[in-house]
Amino acid sequence: MSALFQNKKTLNLFALLLFLTALSPSISHAGLCSDPIKSAAGFEPSKLMVVIPATSHTREEWESFYIKFKEHPKSKEYAWLFINHDIGFTSLGNVRDIAQSISVCINQVVSTGKYEYVSLIGHSIGGMIARRAYLEAAGQFSDYSKAHTEWASKVDRILLFASVNRGIPNGMHWWARLANWFLRSVPHPRFILEDMAYGSDFVVDTRISWVRYFAKLARDKKPTPRVVQFWGDQDSVVNEKDNADLEAFSGNVLERVADAKHADLIRFEPEYTSVPKQRWKLFEKELFSDKPEELSNHTYHGSSRILIILNGIRDSTNSEWVIDLKNQATKVYGEKSVEAPDYGYFTAAHFAFSPLREKNIPKFRDLYSELVAANPLAEFDFIGHSNGTYILANSLKSTPSMKFNNVSLVAPVISDEYDWANIFKRGQIKSLRYDVATEDWPVGILCAALNALGSSEVGPSGVTLFKGNSDKMARSKLEKVGWFDGGHSIALHPNNREHLLEFVQTGAHFDSGLDLKSEVGWMRIVTNATQYLVWAMVLGLLWWMFKAGRSKALKRVGISCFAILVAYVVLDII
Repeated sequence: MSALFQNKKTLNLFALLLFLTALSPSISHAGLCSDPIKSAAGFEPSKLMVVIPATSHTREEWESFYIKFKEHPKSKEYAWLFINHDIGFTSLGNVRDIAQSISVCINQVVSTGKYEYVSLIGHSIGGMIARRAYLEAAGQFSDYSKAHTEWASKVDRILLFASVNRGIPNGMHWWARLANWFLRSVPHPRFILEDMAYGSDFVVDTRISWVRYFAKLARDKKPTPRVVQFWGDQDSVVNEKDNADLEAFSGNVLERVADAKHADLIRFEPEYTSVPKQRWKLFEKELFSDKPEELSNHTYHGSSRILIILNGIRDSTNSEWVIDLKNQATKVYGEKSVEAPDYGYFTAAHFAFSPLREKNIPKFRDLYSELVAANPLAEFDFIGHSNGTYILANSLKSTPSMKFNNVSLVAPVISDEYDWANIFKRGQIKSLRYDVATEDWPVGILCAALNALGSSEVGPSGVTLFKGNSDKMARSKLEKVGWFDGGHSIALHPNNREHLLEFVQTGAHFDSGLDLKSEVGWMRIVTNATQYLVWAMVLGLLWWMFKAGRSKALKRVGISCFAILVAYVVLDII
């Protein structure tokens, strides 16, 4: 037994995860919306206070907060709407649906009352749900009905209590990394809290959309809601610096709360705080101010255009081509406007193993959202090689708000069926160039083999080219450059780098610095044959393992596993 599974705690964790996956309930939206509670009998409130709680929290956890709230003279002006989302640690579903349902609920309540203002309160994951619901109502997502946008214009303040604005970090506890590995590796129904993980598509999509929506409000000189993030100085989940997207157009949003932990920030019982009056005084100011503080006029010093360079397998940010291209790009974009993120040395074996291959996608999405927050008015360009093309393509597919002007892909390792037409339709890319080679073995064989074995997001597009409706592709400004006479990295030759750079600047440069061949030649035949060879080998292996009867089958299974291990080691070395 491996060292990993000799740990009894680890075995128990995996058993528990499998058990919970089988028994976890899907969230029903039926009981999510309820009638708001009037704070004072006989008084018709003109303001609506919407509360979206943390994971597994109910009205009980908010009781001491509500008692304090009702004691304030101005509370009679408010109706109290508590959103009972019932999200637990093992709940199944997705947060987007819940945020939409909450947005519809708030719209329904507002449309049947005489509310002039709406205030949003969100605790922990409730903070991100509140932000998403607000953006949904404001019409920031194209898949959402604009019939539910009335209440967004009434929002005067958004008060966040330890909101997980950058997502839930992976390494909070000893078991968190193992759980994340399990969730990446084992097929399972989706847990809602996966949408709240660091760098998830939901978190990043919400953060980017937030910055762009507030930029639009600022540009149009429209009023914006007051935004505050209350953060306990004993919080082990949220970092006080995780608010870059909030502060892009709202200035400093952080209010520190002394001696408060993540879960008990909103509680006033003696076991949770020894200074309830001081804690309430902080909250009271933001809850009941007649006119929330208006935004100051910010002067933005961020970049107006940013280039991201992303290396591929068997490579690093310290490689010669990355350093040289970055130096050239700096002369055009500026010293602080070229990013070459480092995700460590990545072997072919790492790329072949799906959990390792997918591990860097959240990191890239998070980097992009942080760059948007730091440079809210910037436009983005991209140059990627090999695995860098895979990271970009999968990030674009799952994060609709991620946008680039011009994208240059060198030796793409993604499926030749990738839906670029939809990416262009959503306005995520303006122009795309991809450079391909005649002897690209990693693309032609490894990617073709992985695709044949079921990795649909990986493929030999660097050899077979991107397919799809030709009219759509023509309208999409996507063009192949090649065939370069050489291997996986030939298009990164020094003579071709200036052409890659000129393309991302202009979006209309498809020249090459090397002589090109008119056809790929025999590599296409090898690539097309690979999928059949892979399945022939799989079927042959299965026949060989079990044809000899039960007594020898186990031994042959062991030999096969050893052969797979050897293949993995070889891929890890080359």
